[in-house]
Amino acid sequence: MRSSVLTCVSAKNKLGLIDGRNNKPIDDSPYFPYWERYNDMVKAWITHSVSGEIATNVECMKTAKEVLEDINQRFRNSNGSNYIHIQRKIASTSQGSSSIATYITNLRNLWDELNCAYFGPVCTCGALSKFREDQQIFQFLNGLNDSFSNVKSNILLMNPLPSISKSYSLLQQDKSQREIPSSNRSFSSDSATFLSSGPYNNLNKFTKNVNFEPRRGVGCYTLGIS
Repeated sequence: MRSSVLTCVSAKNKLGLIDGRNNKPIDDSPYFPYWERYNDMVKAWITHSVSGEIATNVECMKTAKEVLEDINQRFRNSNGSNYIHIQRKIASTSQGSSSIATYITNLRNLWDELNCAYFGPVCTCGALSKFREDQQIFQFLNGLNDSFSNVKSNILLMNPLPSISKSYSLLQQDKSQREIPSSNRSFSSDSATFLSSGPYNNLNKFTKNVNFEPRRGVGCYTLGIS
């Protein structure tokens, strides 16, 4: 619920009313009527997102920020248990016999669940978002099979760390490159067999009988075939 409310409020560019950036102005301020209208609007969005019983308990509160903080406090304990449960599922998730695509899809689903269960403070500077991204990269690389050890080490040495999408791309490239040598050897062998047994084995004989002779008085060359 909290995640959906924050998304809705942010989409309407009213997140400042609940994260403390747009505090209530004094009553005789020319901005007070605007703040009051937007505050009531956000309060209505929040109360319509919860059950009728909870909405009745919070409707007497003055600000949208107070309403959201009260609701967060009500669900903090249950969300905390769920948050820990999802973290454990992420820690126990590994690639195993799955492809990289399937493995990262499973992790993304768990990360989405974890974000929905998050009940901590709202970050507006971007530091928390970056921290989460880095943690996700560590979790993603930690669960990969040992066959990707070299490329995992190279990714961890990058500064700053690449995004999840970039890391996935690097792993796929490494996988493709490791598959190329065997196919190249097979192709080269088949090609050599074909050339030695086919009509192209007379190519050397043909080139030996071809030479270039200058035509007298003319500034070009013509093929002379003996």
